[in-house]
Amino acid sequence: MIVYEIQLQLPADQFQPQNLWDRMMQIVERLLRLCDRAKMVIKRAQQSIKNAYAVKSTKQTFKIGDQVTIWWTPARTQGKFVPRRKGPYEVVAILGNSTYKLADERETLKVLINGDLLKLYKGYGC
Repeated sequence: MIVYEIQLQLPADQFQPQNLWDRMMQIVERLLRLCDRAKMVIKRAQQSIKNAYAVKSTKQTFKIGDQVTIWWTPARTQGKFVPRRKGPYEVVAILGNSTYKLADERETLKVLINGDLLKLYKGYGC
């Protein structure tokens, strides 16, 4: 069909007739290229997010004999003016995976404490 002396081309006219095997191989190759491109885009997006929100992870480590305080969540009935940290406690033993055994003036605590809940105690003494 000629409209204004322009030959009409349909999408089906662009493809050359080929057998099923060739068409499948073409689809597989295109899929592999698409997968590689998607991986590149994901890596680029992850890198841009990593650069935008660079967070330094500073895990604090303690030595035996250090004075520390424990983050403590009181019961809701105790009110909002209850201190959030308990202590000071002394580090008695260091176990693997940033786990510590603590002791107060009277006795050693029976529970092991994760290092994320501890903070170095800064006393008021001179």
